Amino acid sequence: MVMVIIVVMSQILDTQQHVRLVFPLLGDNNFGPGHQRMSDQLKETALWWIVSGREKAPQSDSEEPSDVQVYDKWLCKCFRITAKIRNAMEPHICGQYASEAYAKDPKALWDKLAEGYQEALGLEVYYFCRSLFDCTLDAHRTVAKYLHEIDRIIECLREAEEIIKASEKTFYLLNVLPATWREWGDLQATIIKPD
Repeated sequence: MVMVIIVVMSQILDTQQHVRLVFPLLGDNNFGPGHQRMSDQLKETALWWIVSGREKAPQSDSEEPSDVQVYDKWLCKCFRITAKIRNAMEPHICGQYASEAYAKDPKALWDKLAEGYQEALGLEVYYFCRSLFDCTLDAHRTVAKYLHEIDRIIECLREAEEIIKASEKTFYLLNVLPATWREWGDLQATIIKPD
């Protein structure tokens, strides 16, 4: 009896598309990559068209069995999308998007999530730009750690759709060097010609 149940469960799982998330949960500091990975996940599982708005809700007030079946199938997709998006969030973020209205309208959830993060990231652009000026070699002890921090801040700005050009990165790298490095920095500024 147990063997039969295991075989049946195996067959059910084989016929359904189960894709385990293999990327970090959407958190306070990874919206850009998290958003992209989730959109890729939804595209891979053929659920993206609902979130993008291309696939609209079928008629829901019809009594025709075929119409009811089509609507139920669409609603099931909505539930799956909402669950996938929420399950890919850290708990404190998921709680902000717990409204059951999103279960029938995952596009609204997706749009609200993007809107909230774009607003938050927009406020952080100033903070990250300021962080580039405040980042110093002295504070990071090694050149490798200093370069890593500059790259991390530039990546945060990129996620907030603020692009730092190579020439600007060179400026930030050379401008905040300690006074003992100033002569070397000035020499490098004349030699380095970023693309």
